[in-house]
This record gives sequence, structure tokens and C-alpha cells, in this order.
Amino acid sequence: ADNPIPGSKIHDVMVDNTGKIWAGVDDYFYNNESLIIKNDTSWTIYRDNNGDVPGRAHAFCQDNEGNVYAVGLTGLYKFDGAEWQDYNGWGGYPAGRVGMDVDDFGNVWIGTSTFLIKCYGNGTTSFYPPGNHHVQCVSIDDNNNIWIGTNHSIHRFDGYGNWITYD
Repeated sequence: ADNPIPGSKIHDVMVDNTGKIWAGVDDYFYNNESLIIKNDTSWTIYRDNNGDVPGRAHAFCQDNEGNVYAVGLTGLYKFDGAEWQDYNGWGGYPAGRVGMDVDDFGNVWIGTSTFLIKCYGNGTTSFYPPGNHHVQCVSIDDNNNIWIGTNHSIHRFDGYGNWITYD
């Protein structure tokens, strides 16, 4: 079979700039959370046994240098093509992580059920969308505006506190 993990719930899927397919899964067959990566010929399965890879990855994004970021129940991680780097030193992440993207400056933006988190250097900043609506998805345009979809509207955020709401 072409599926290495039968009975899995897929949280997110992304195709990176090399054509690899990334998927965050609940691995019910092995009673474990996993991340799977498929290249042209094989699958690589990462299991969150020691907290050194993202468990139950909910969202992925890739920066201009080819690094892949994954956020899951165990926090935020960066994969440089060879090794995972744990960014959990930035602090805990609330439940309900639903989307993420990275801007041209290397800031990772994570949408949650409560707010938008900007992860940068050695810190984080949280921003609340107008109306405190739940963030459902995140995308960054060519001008580094952060676009979020909420449970009520679409918002454009400049990253500095200025929001425009489209509803």
C-alpha cells in the first residue's frame, strides 16, 4: 500500500519547494503522533517519542531558504533539511494552533484559536484580531502583510498593530 499509516487523521499537508509532501497525523495504528514526509520514492516517519520532533503537527510552512517549520502539540520546530531544531524555548503554545506562515524576514506567524503569535529571534509577541475572533488560517503576501481568516471575517495585519477588516 502507498499509505504507511492506516487509519490516521491528517491535520495539515504541505508540498515543499523540492516536491516533498509533509503531513501531520494522529497515528492511531501505532497509538502515537507522527509527522510523515514523502519524497519521490519513499516515506519517512517521525514519531514524537522524546519531544524531539513535532508531535501531531497541525501546520507547516517553508521559508525562502528552504527551512520547514512545523507547529504541533509539542511546540514549534524548524527542519533545515538534516536536523530538527526545537523552538520551545520561545514558550508554550496554546491549544488550537490552526495555521502558520513565515514572512520574508524569517518571522514565523502562528494562528491559534485565541490570537496570532509572531515568533522571532528569541521571543514572541501575541496580537489579537479585531473582535477577538478565532484565527482559522494564516497567509503572508508579497508585501509581508499577514492575512488571517477568522470564524467571522478576513483581516489584513501589517505586523505592527494596524488591522483592516473585510467582512
